[in-house]
Amino acid sequence: MTQNQQWCDLLIEKHECGLMTTRVEIVQIDGESIRLEVPQWVSQFEVVEFSRSGDRLYLILKDLETVGWEEPQGIVAIATQKPDGSFAAILWHATYPFIWEHLKPVSK
Repeated sequence: MTQNQQWCDLLIEKHECGLMTTRVEIVQIDGESIRLEVPQWVSQFEVVEFSRSGDRLYLILKDLETVGWEEPQGIVAIATQKPDGSFAAILWHATYPFIWEHLKPVSK
């Protein structure tokens, strides 16, 4: 990789959207159990990183199934808070498994 090159997983031109049947998953965010509505068809996942700002939840997830890949895919998700306090995913995008080579832990 040269100085002016950076690996990037382009999340363009491969979209589906619309009303989807959902299921509820319970995720742990800062020690709190949060109800998260996700599309019914998504596989099991784990939270790798998150950020919460107001009524938004930004998530980096790891797909626990490796169908077609040797390594698990990443998932970028955004969820919005509902009136009952639960969250619903409004964006759910799979990344290539190569993301883990380039997604370094954030220094604090």
